[in-house]
Amino acid sequence: METANTFVMNIIPKATVLSTTKDTRVYQVLKTDVVLSEVFRAMHDRNDSIGILDYGVRQTSLEEVFLKIARESEAAFQNKNK
Repeated sequence: METANTFVMNIIPKATVLSTTKDTRVYQVLKTDVVLSEVFRAMHDRNDSIGILDYGVRQTSLEEVFLKIARESEAAFQNKNK
């Protein structure tokens, strides 16, 4: 999976890894930090030996944004009260 990670980081240097499992790695990137046509071209032209079998692109939902802000707010509140 390290070869795949290197490949992704080369085409999207500002990507951050959100989660990793045995077969899957999820990245987050701001839409201002990526040109999707370039990502799609690189993924289309990739070598199969990289180890990427499938990929997808999605936009963060409003619910996910809300939950992230709520978690961060709760953590800040907990730290303030310690």
